[in-house]
Amino acid sequence: MAAFVLVASGCGNSSPRITNEQVVAWERLAAETVPAAEEITIDTDYVTTMANSSNTVTIDMVFANMADWKASTQAIVALQDAVDHDAPGASIMTSVENVSADAHDAELGAKLAAEVPAVSGVMLLAGQYVFDRESDAFTTGTLYLYLDDEAKFSPDALDQIAGIVQADLEGIGGRLVRIYVLPPSAVDLVYSDPTFEETAITVRDIEAFKDFGVDGGCVRTERWAYDVETSVINVYDIDDPGGACS
Repeated sequence: MAAFVLVASGCGNSSPRITNEQVVAWERLAAETVPAAEEITIDTDYVTTMANSSNTVTIDMVFANMADWKASTQAIVALQDAVDHDAPGASIMTSVENVSADAHDAELGAKLAAEVPAVSGVMLLAGQYVFDRESDAFTTGTLYLYLDDEAKFSPDALDQIAGIVQADLEGIGGRLVRIYVLPPSAVDLVYSDPTFEETAITVRDIEAFKDFGVDGGCVRTERWAYDVETSVINVYDIDDPGGACS
């Protein structure tokens, strides 16, 4: 699971500079409420322009493993809320590093490979946390899926994968939103690489998908709606579809 997660909240506004006393109080609160974190640092910045003055608070957390991160999710949200309450209008950014991300990906990949024969491995990245004052925070998940055999890949297999990954993400308030399908040879390829798009596997070209409305850019199953218009599979809940599945 994601080696790095960004949490953003608040907006710039004219406000007094955050004091050292406030930072010390937040650090004490963080140490008390997020004891599973191996390391927590809190830094602030104050920017003044002709229009206004604003504060930025940066919180960096390091966890030894996914289990500790999952157990601390609500405490992270509470810390975010405490800082937001004490420094209204501040832009708050929290990075969460899971130092065992590679091991977690290997574990998840082994589980998927055991249940879905076409899969050889995965890399799961978490994206931006979104804070909803009416509910808990959630983060988006992007799956890099490596296939051994395209012929064994089908909508049923895609559903199996989405279900397993979504269950994994739920522990940190996550939602699976997109999947990149790649050959095993592309395991070191990242999205910014100029050859990424031509290397990615477009599922609408796979025979097993052609009976599921793929020509319209959408594959629908009982649980999910998959926008497969491009090489990126955008994942939506069947009751709240978007993109080509709208």
